[in-house]
Amino acid sequence: MRYQLKKIFYQFANFLIISGKKILHNTLYSEKSQITNSEEEHIISNLLEFRNLKVGEVMIPRTDIVGIHDSASLEELKAKFIHPAHTRVPVYKGNLDDIIGFVHVKDFIPYIDGSRNFILQDIVRKLIYCPRSAKCIDLLAKMKQNATNIAVVLDEYGGTEGIVLIENLVELIVGDIKDEHEQHSKIMIQRLNDKSYIIDTKASIQEIEEIFSISFSGEDGEYETLGGFILSYLDRIPEKGEKIVHPMGIEIEILEVEPRRIKKVKLTQKAGEEVMSSV
Repeated sequence: MRYQLKKIFYQFANFLIISGKKILHNTLYSEKSQITNSEEEHIISNLLEFRNLKVGEVMIPRTDIVGIHDSASLEELKAKFIHPAHTRVPVYKGNLDDIIGFVHVKDFIPYIDGSRNFILQDIVRKLIYCPRSAKCIDLLAKMKQNATNIAVVLDEYGGTEGIVLIENLVELIVGDIKDEHEQHSKIMIQRLNDKSYIIDTKASIQEIEEIFSISFSGEDGEYETLGGFILSYLDRIPEKGEKIVHPMGIEIEILEVEPRRIKKVKLTQKAGEEVMSSV
C-alpha cells in the first residue's frame, strides 16, 4: 500500500514538472535537493485526504473572482494584471455566469508596445467546467487531459459559483506554493498578541478553532470559512465597527465589510467574566 501511494505521488509530481508548471522545482527532482522522510510522510498523508476532497471545499468563491468582459480594451486588461497583480484573468460575456475562457499575462505582453492590433478574444485560452460536488482528484486528471489549469465551478443552475486553479489542488498535497508573480504580503491571519488576531474572513473555520482551542461544531448552518460562520451566526451582514461576543469566549470586531460580504475582522479571546457580562 505504501509503495503504491509513493508511486502515485512520484507520477503526479513528474506530470507537474513535465507539463511545464515547475511548481516542484528544486524540491523533488533537483540533483541538489531531495525530500526528507518527514516531508514524504506529510505528502503521502495529504494524498490520502486528497482522494476524498470535493471541489466546493477548495474553490475560489465567485465574490473573489477578478474577471474581464470579452470586449475589454488593452488598457482595461492591463489594469487587471497590474492591480491586484494576477497572472491569469477569466474572460466573460455579459457577466461572471458566462465565463468563456481566460487570458494569461504572457499572451498579453506582446501587445504592450502597441505594434500589434489588440483583440482580446484572439488571446483567450480555453478552460473547463465542473460541479462543486466533483472530486478534486478527478478535476486534476481532467485538467491534465484538457491541457488547462483553470476550472469554472458551476452551481445547480449553470451559473458560476467559483473557480479552481491547478495551484489550489497542488498545494493540498505538497503545501503552500508561491508563484513568482504572487503578492507575498497577503496574510490571512495576523497575530497581534496572545489573545488577538486580525483575520481575513476567507480563513478556514478549522484554523480559527485550532488557534483558540475551541469548537463551533455545535453551531447550525453549513460553512467552511470564518466569514461563512459569522454570517450563519448573525443571519445578516454586520456593520463596520460592530462587535459581537460569542458564547465560546471570542469577541468578533468587524474591521472591513462590503455590501455582500465581510472582508476582515479582529478576533479576541475573552475571559469568562467578560463573556458573561456581554451576553
